[in-house]
Amino acid sequence: MSQFLRRRPGRVRTSGDPYVVLLAMQTIGRLLQDDRFPAVTGVTVALNVLAHYYLPNIPLSAIVLNPHRVLEYGETYRIVSSAFFHIDDIHLFTNMASFVLKGQSLERSLGPARLVRLMVVLLLLSHGGYVLLSWALAVVFNYTNPYYSSALGFSAVIFALKVVLNHGDGMPGDREYVPYVGYLPVRYASWVELLVMHYLVPGSSLLGHACGVVAGLLFLNGPPALKRFVFDGFVGLLGGRDQGRAGRSTGMGSQGGRPTPTGSQGGRTWGSGRVGGSRPARTVSWDCRRCTYINNAVTWPDRCEMCGSPR
Repeated sequence: MSQFLRRRPGRVRTSGDPYVVLLAMQTIGRLLQDDRFPAVTGVTVALNVLAHYYLPNIPLSAIVLNPHRVLEYGETYRIVSSAFFHIDDIHLFTNMASFVLKGQSLERSLGPARLVRLMVVLLLLSHGGYVLLSWALAVVFNYTNPYYSSALGFSAVIFALKVVLNHGDGMPGDREYVPYVGYLPVRYASWVELLVMHYLVPGSSLLGHACGVVAGLLFLNGPPALKRFVFDGFVGLLGGRDQGRAGRSTGMGSQGGRPTPTGSQGGRTWGSGRVGGSRPARTVSWDCRRCTYINNAVTWPDRCEMCGSPR
């Protein structure tokens, strides 16, 4: 998510820039490197590219995320529309190259439908949170700059996806590389990368990216209904499935009382691991006959942690 500069009436075309060409090739190459094409990830990239190149007559001022316009004029569509438009080609392909890495891993482990619902939840949480936080800063602290300024881009959602993807099981060895900094524990990596990006890219929205990180944390640690919706849809949200009735969150492992996403390996679902990871199975475990989830027999001896089915 970047701050929209009013002096720019439209998008900036830099199609001849070698860096843009490299980013575009990198994005396409990552999409095609999997044996199974990640459909949702590919379609999301295509929507962003089409909006950027084939809807040039739409002024950015009409679709950017402006909290004042959202709250005072009821233009709530900006919460969604602002995610799919970018200031220039570099902004677009930098976001898409980053998104493909996260989208592929999450689509492999969650599946296409769940990834769609996850992105919808994270988009509404991050952009909606940006609007509410900007309003709170204006009312409580009389800091009106975010409230009247505008932002756009997919990066808030990308930061939220990054938090979900890197939410491991709390092991000391879980580290992630942050550019220009080095390897850091995954729980701090997103926050440090947020500051690094803001320093290196002055036009980026620190508040918007921070809302993306908070959205990811809220999904992981917030109301269980969010996870039930992502993993079971409206049926799970209404408690129509066994897991909904049991009040458990589908597809999330646990470690020390903290929910963690599950990864996948060889078509199987592995508990208490990182999304898209490949951790070995627990020594003491049992397989759920309904969903093939590998449960830790010590913490879940009688009921499947994923779907709630009895052993």
